[in-house]
Amino acid sequence: MSLGRPESQLQVAEITGVTRGGKGTLVKTVVESREGVASEETGLDYRALTRFLERSGIIEVDMPDDVMTRAVMAVDSRMFVSALARKAELITEVGRKSLYADDIEAMVSNIGSVPDVRTAVKDGFKTRVEAVRDSGDYNFLLVDGRNLAPVVREIDDVDLCFRAFVKCNATEAAWRQTEAAGLSIATPAGEEAFRSHLASVRSRNKRDGSRAIDPVRTDPRNNIYSYWAEPWRVSDTVVLMEAVGADIDALGLTEQRNVGVTGGKFDTFFYCPDPEAAADAAIMGRQLLFDTAPFRMKDPRGEASVAAMNQAVLEMYDNLTSAVLVH
Repeated sequence: MSLGRPESQLQVAEITGVTRGGKGTLVKTVVESREGVASEETGLDYRALTRFLERSGIIEVDMPDDVMTRAVMAVDSRMFVSALARKAELITEVGRKSLYADDIEAMVSNIGSVPDVRTAVKDGFKTRVEAVRDSGDYNFLLVDGRNLAPVVREIDDVDLCFRAFVKCNATEAAWRQTEAAGLSIATPAGEEAFRSHLASVRSRNKRDGSRAIDPVRTDPRNNIYSYWAEPWRVSDTVVLMEAVGADIDALGLTEQRNVGVTGGKFDTFFYCPDPEAAADAAIMGRQLLFDTAPFRMKDPRGEASVAAMNQAVLEMYDNLTSAVLVH
């Protein structure tokens, strides 16, 4: 599918959200399945800068948050610009996987809270978006990042047509991170990793949501359009964890059994999506709230849930782009 570009403008969708919410999966699914779609992100910039600062001896993973922040604020902002210009070289040297290691996960939120860092990253992002616009090769750009809408609005001949906030509960996020490390939550090693990841995800989400600059939050309630008819409950995730043999008490989730109890039963209709949600959100100028946790419901073992999510994302995208053309 390729879109006509109204008035020669590049259409942009901003995809923001919480740690391990599924932003990257959503963007990748659309880019790989639809023609004329490009993507940009800032997350890798922050991670690369974090690794650069760590390798330069400016920060260490065991530094207190306030000490780390002050250390980064003391750095000449030109160093951030220079490091970002050499991002590809750094990734080649340390490997992309290194930028998602536990030490980076623990530090990147602090680094991203520094004003000069955010300015450098956003300036680089703006330049890349302008390059996509000027190439003429793409009709649609999916932007994966936090609070990039104001930057997009500053760029000529670019139309911000859609905003989505992608999320999942911290328990699901930690489960994903454990699986990404090749571990099962039903094993002692997986239990230990899960508990560590859960503490890290909760800490990062709290910092990201409360920082003074670009806090990671949804729009005010009256400006949100939810993709699902009903919200997914933390206890639903816990039920699915038990289904794969996890020891809920050992994972430290005993109390979460009672968070919005559903009795361990799932009703597909109860969690049905609103097929017109993306289009309606775009037309009304609202932010779409897209919770990815329900995709565990299809098949905790993997393939079916991924297929279901991919299909839902593509349907959402197709409805959105139809609305953009009509609008």
